[in-house]
Amino acid sequence: MASDMSEAIRQLIYEKGISEDLVLKTIEDALVAAYKKRFGTAENAVVRFKDDYEGVEILSKKTIVEEVDDPVLEIELDEAKE
Repeated sequence: MASDMSEAIRQLIYEKGISEDLVLKTIEDALVAAYKKRFGTAENAVVRFKDDYEGVEILSKKTIVEEVDDPVLEIELDEAKE
């Protein structure tokens, strides 16, 4: 069964004639903007759509360090192993 998100994306693409790339880029831009508002930066934000638009993941790329100076951009090795 298709998710509400996948149905909404398909509807925009097929019924409104909006290109798939534009729909996905618009969603990605909105999610990155929300991430930036929450964390103060979006330089490490990664948005990935699951197969067939069944969901989306927002990931945070972090640098592994011995001592964290910026928890938005860095993570200690022990924590990264978890």
